[in-house]
Amino acid sequence: VDDEPALCELVQRYFSQEGYECFTSFSGEEALGLMQRNHFDMVVTDIMMPGMSGIDLLIIIKSLYPDVAVLMISAVEDVRTSSQAVELGAYGYVLKPFSKGQLLIDVASALERRRVTLKDREDPPDTHLMVPQKRGERRRVLIRGNDIDD
Repeated sequence: VDDEPALCELVQRYFSQEGYECFTSFSGEEALGLMQRNHFDMVVTDIMMPGMSGIDLLIIIKSLYPDVAVLMISAVEDVRTSSQAVELGAYGYVLKPFSKGQLLIDVASALERRRVTLKDREDPPDTHLMVPQKRGERRRVLIRGNDIDD
């Protein structure tokens, strides 16, 4: 999502060459319309756009589609905005101009984090603890999700 058509075209080419199915949008409003009609794993969006900002788009995406990974891009290095984006649920923040390699690595990393998060939510990892008993003995306690069995 970017209000610069040339950048959208370039990024779409990057992703298509790597085997990703990619849609482009020139505004946050248009992106939300696409999201209503299609399933997306990830959104890459500019922060500074006319109309709806990338931060506003991030907030709406996270409220309507919490499992969608969002990667923010911006031409302005602003620690406050990048921190705010991550606090609101963005998987990262990439500065323009960026290289193809950098963007693809950041996207792959965000998609992997999303995959692990979804997998852990479906099947929480088992955690084993050693719990002290009387006379220095220990027993194994299995914690799965919020249940404790001993």
